[in-house]
Amino acid sequence: MDAILFILTGLCLLGCCWAALDTHRYAGRAERAARRAVHAAARAEAAAAAARAMHEEERS
Repeated sequence: MDAILFILTGLCLLGCCWAALDTHRYAGRAERAARRAVHAAARAEAAAAAARAMHEEERS
């Protein structure tokens, strides 16, 4: 009976460690995706500013 409890406890600990590593990996992916989104937004903002400047230049 003790051996069964020991094995089950070990499997539970292994499962917890696996889940923690998996969560860390997905958190890294989400962080990189957020960073890419911020960079894309900055590029879009720069492009919009350039378009506004060109439009103002054409108007004057």
